[in-house]
Amino acid sequence: MVRHAFAGVTLLALAGASIGCDSIRLQTVDTHETVLSRTREVVPGPSVRVQSRLRDTTLLLQTLQGCDLVEKERVRMVEIREPDEDLIEELVILGIGAIPLAAGIAMIVDAKAVYPDDRNSRKYNSVGEDGAMVGGVILTSIGGLLTLIPTTQLLRIAAAGEEEESITTRRGETLEANVPCETPTGPIRTSVQLRVGSVTAGSFSTDADGMLEIDLPRAIPRSLAESHETITVIVAGRAVAEIDMAPIREAHLSLNVEREENVWRRIDLERCRTAPTEDLQACAPVSAFLEMFPQGRHADEARWLLEQRAGAVIATDPPPDDATLKAVEAAQRALDRKMRRVCEQECRRSCKGKLTCVTRCVADLCPPAVDEPALAPRPVPSKKVGRP
Repeated sequence: MVRHAFAGVTLLALAGASIGCDSIRLQTVDTHETVLSRTREVVPGPSVRVQSRLRDTTLLLQTLQGCDLVEKERVRMVEIREPDEDLIEELVILGIGAIPLAAGIAMIVDAKAVYPDDRNSRKYNSVGEDGAMVGGVILTSIGGLLTLIPTTQLLRIAAAGEEEESITTRRGETLEANVPCETPTGPIRTSVQLRVGSVTAGSFSTDADGMLEIDLPRAIPRSLAESHETITVIVAGRAVAEIDMAPIREAHLSLNVEREENVWRRIDLERCRTAPTEDLQACAPVSAFLEMFPQGRHADEARWLLEQRAGAVIATDPPPDDATLKAVEAAQRALDRKMRRVCEQECRRSCKGKLTCVTRCVADLCPPAVDEPALAPRPVPSKKVGRP
């Protein structure tokens, strides 16, 4: 009997030990926060910092990661966690184990009242006192084993709740965006737009080093330059600069003059002058030039060539000889020198001595100096006469 009881206790101890090794799932049911302190700090943020300047009519941009003024909070957090276990299985096993446990205890208690030699006794038991004790121990062991598992688990679950406290620093709300950075920040790639009025004249992007160069006269169409006064530079969706359109218009005039000269140099003027009347394409380049540059520096000469070709003007005077041409050229140079001096004086007076302004004014408005390439002298005009 003692051996049986010892075996039952051993089984109970082993079962309890194995149950104690199981882990219990916990879930967070509540969190309490307490702000201990608040400070302000400048930190790198999502904003973009822009450095820009103009080199003549070229816009130079560099984009860097911007900084924000934020609030930093030191917070104590208390996290309350409770068991997250399904107890149905434990309760069922507990109920089943209670049956043999109760029966075994009753047999052990009633074992001494058994009289195996009196078959007519109310307390008769054929197995005797020892048999009843052994049966009670076995049933008690079985019931105890069955009830120990869920009972131990229920006790562990009841004691498994916990509170965990921690102190952390977190970023609070942004007080001000795009403020000066306290430490250098790196370049950032972002979008750049040039907006003229309600029209987006060009879309660009900075490179991996945050750099971008924009030739404004080539980026802004001449029609927009003539109809608006400013260019708005937009970086990462934010307007960062306004640029005066006047230098862009002046650059467009210079580009137009350069373009006109390039086109004029490529025209075979001699063919237009001397080709037979059957050559209908001889002056086609001149006509195309006049359509492109109706107010250009060579427009009058182009019209004269076309009029000569059409026969609307008849040359009655003999062509000028070399001496006459040289005299005309000398007079033209003298006149150009005088006009240039007057023009330069007017530019200096209008620009109030500012070198950049004077240089641009002279280049755009004054006739070329004698040592600069001048326009070819116009042919000596002929007398217009009616057709016979």
